[in-house]
Amino acid sequence: YRALCFQLERCCAQGKLDAVVLAAKNGLLVAGAGEPKLCEALSAVAPVLNDPHFDGRLPERLRGQRIAVRSVAVEGETLFVASATLAKRATHSGDGWLQRSAAGVQRILQAA
Repeated sequence: YRALCFQLERCCAQGKLDAVVLAAKNGLLVAGAGEPKLCEALSAVAPVLNDPHFDGRLPERLRGQRIAVRSVAVEGETLFVASATLAKRATHSGDGWLQRSAAGVQRILQAA
């Protein structure tokens, strides 16, 4: 758990992101970096953002955020790494940092 949090915190800080989370496919927060309520909200929606049935409504806490999500497969399970940054403050999509974070998470979980 600590290694996952360190990985997410590093990407969050270096990418100047507001939050980076690792979410289970049911939306539960596995690990996160950033303000706890933002991490919980981001984790809850991460699995459904790419679902074709997603209606686009976001929790109040995520409105105005630029959100990116990547899926990570580990031992047959799909997890989601997601980032959030205030859209008006974002200088990039956060996607590069999200890819780095997803690769780090995958490496940590496969070694465990």
